[in-house]
Amino acid sequence: MDCVKFMNVICVFAIPFFISLYLIIEFQPDFYKYPKSNPQKLKEAIIVAFILHVVLSIILTLWHQRRIKAKKKMQNVGDNYYQIQGNIQGQPDSD
Repeated sequence: MDCVKFMNVICVFAIPFFISLYLIIEFQPDFYKYPKSNPQKLKEAIIVAFILHVVLSIILTLWHQRRIKAKKKMQNVGDNYYQIQGNIQGQPDSD
């Protein structure tokens, strides 16, 4: 599984996770009864974590696509080099 498919799977499963966490804190404030916990801060933390997750997913996906394009370009350069070498070696001497 390449990086893009992996990040898509992570993003697909993480979005409902973050939404469910937010809804639990929104509609069941007694669910998290830590000493000195503030439900508003928990909501903000979940929203920030969700935004960071989406941004990092997009950045990693774009970086991976750029890396794949660079590999293909290097492979094309290598193929062209060997093709040129083969053409040079296959030509008869003109001397």
